[in-house]
Amino acid sequence: SCYELFGFDVFLDKVLRPWLIEVNISPSLMGSSPLDQKIKGTLMADVFHLIGNVPYDEKALKSDRLVEKMQRRSGSYRSKKNVSSGRNNQ
Repeated sequence: SCYELFGFDVFLDKVLRPWLIEVNISPSLMGSSPLDQKIKGTLMADVFHLIGNVPYDEKALKSDRLVEKMQRRSGSYRSKKNVSSGRNNQ
């Protein structure tokens, strides 16, 4: 799949009416200030979430590995390849 991100520059007048200034086909994602970094970081997290990417969680990964290890030792482990999660695996 292919995705595109557009940047919309909008001006708000005195009565908070939005005016479209321009649309950027290749917006900058560099953060020049802490606020800019927070906004763009949140934007990218939202984009990745929308396309189905799950954020990396080291604690959850270690916990999953420990559970898997215990299940293997007890003989109750089932391979994830055989278990359907309901998501489209590509």
